[in-house]
Amino acid sequence: MIPWIKGLKAVGVTVDVVSIYAGKTESYQEITPRVLGVSRLSRMLIKVGCRLLKMSEFNSTLYFGFPSIRKLRKEIASIAPGISVIRPPLSMFGIIVSCLSLMRRSKIIFYTQGNLFEKQYSRKNQKIIDGLISVFRAVWITPVLGDTKGRKKHDKMYYFPFAMEVKNDSPRQSVKQILCVGKFEQRKNHHLLLQAISGLKEQYAFHVKLVGEVSSKEHEQYMQSICRMIDQLGLQKHVSVLTNIPFVKMHELYEEADLFVLPSANESASVSQLEAMAFGCPVICSDDNGTRFYVEPEKTGYWMKKNDPEDLTRCLEALLSDPEKVQQFSKNCLETLKEVHDPVVLGHKLLEIAQGGKR
Repeated sequence: MIPWIKGLKAVGVTVDVVSIYAGKTESYQEITPRVLGVSRLSRMLIKVGCRLLKMSEFNSTLYFGFPSIRKLRKEIASIAPGISVIRPPLSMFGIIVSCLSLMRRSKIIFYTQGNLFEKQYSRKNQKIIDGLISVFRAVWITPVLGDTKGRKKHDKMYYFPFAMEVKNDSPRQSVKQILCVGKFEQRKNHHLLLQAISGLKEQYAFHVKLVGEVSSKEHEQYMQSICRMIDQLGLQKHVSVLTNIPFVKMHELYEEADLFVLPSANESASVSQLEAMAFGCPVICSDDNGTRFYVEPEKTGYWMKKNDPEDLTRCLEALLSDPEKVQQFSKNCLETLKEVHDPVVLGHKLLEIAQGGKR
């Protein structure tokens, strides 16, 4: 979100963010959101979502949370937006903002992280998308391509990738430092990476840093199981485990890395591989990752087969054994960032989409 905001500002757009809450781990260096909180009626609906629908408090707030209508209307009037980007559109807050924006004749852009293309898509969901776009005269953007062999969900839906600035113009020379970032939970597949490197540690000199969030009992348990696995496989000299690293410190870890590995499964729209590419790091990610298309196989990295440690080993060895390939992939990463993910380029693209239809 922050690089998008930078890009819009760079092309002369004034940006305001209105929200019902502020995320604790988000960076607000570029913009301070107008946090309106939730209304009394909304709190009642959130409780219903938790108790009757068995939703988590976070998800219930996301879908049923909305501020005082009077306060929200006043806030939007003070901003007088020409364009309203609304996420998520299928929420109480999203619907209310859409109505107020429509009344003000603002151009409406819905933003979600679902697939643009699908081989199979339910008639019910298709009707919802058709209805929202028609009623609010909106366009829709997503940073996730999906199955490009399938059908585009709607003519007014557009692919709009995450933005990212190049952070380091110096290409990597070989793989000595490997970085893996993700919460310590089962689907992040840290254990697959350990299995893969256990068979390579005698042949190549490298060090792996596993960096992740530990904010729950489940996270702690999985992290401890990873530490035990490191001991069992004799990887103590080859692997470091780092937890709860502040956002501002991540820059240093990406700076030190030569290769970024994201072996997680069921990753809907990860941005971390793009953050790594911004430092010239080639990337290995799963072939079911929603934003895998940011990584071009045999050009900026590899797609490993989901949950397959042997295929991950193959991808790792292809780069560990070939410094020239690492150097070329690293250069390609930096070129891709400049050509496809540059914030200013995407700032112009968003304005074009808002006008009704340029891809």
